[in-house]
Amino acid sequence: MQTIQQFTSWFANQKISGKLAVGCTGLVIFFCLCSVSTFSLRQPPQAFKIENTLENAPLIVDVTKILGAPARQVESVLGSPTNTGAEAATGEQDEIDKAEGYPDGGNYEYRIYPVGNYLIEVDFDKQGIAKRLEVIGLAEDHYSLDQWDIILARMGLDFVGPPNMVGPDTRAWSNVDGYAIKIRLGPFANTFRVYKIP
Repeated sequence: MQTIQQFTSWFANQKISGKLAVGCTGLVIFFCLCSVSTFSLRQPPQAFKIENTLENAPLIVDVTKILGAPARQVESVLGSPTNTGAEAATGEQDEIDKAEGYPDGGNYEYRIYPVGNYLIEVDFDKQGIAKRLEVIGLAEDHYSLDQWDIILARMGLDFVGPPNMVGPDTRAWSNVDGYAIKIRLGPFANTFRVYKIP
């Protein structure tokens, strides 16, 4: 309190040029502080900003080690499933199921494995061989369809070229070394699907 009183009496004794110099210096410091705080509010912290690039795209699952493998080998890679079940096709679904790569025309067993932030559904045929794989949970990664190469690299499929089927919310490959691949990113589905063509 005493310091403030001393400053005001000192300031009152200054000439007009001294008062202007102190006032301008105070304004400059004030504006600098305001601009720094405004700039820091607008910029995201660099430590938390992660861009989706090939360099920082860790592998989610190596599809080539899963498809065609027996269930025991799949579980040695993915761990224990959290959910299992079986599907039985009806006559109406057979063609759809075949088109989507479901084993045995829709008569198959599925197992769901949690891997990081993702759920991986693996579908097995009647002999217990993995024939189809779907990765659910890509929405959190905020990918665009133009980043299909990054998504494929995260699935161990970095040898794949551009898609031969392009839709508004899909990119698909009808046959890449015996694999049919589909990436769907949209408001209702954010999935990666691949199956071994019989």
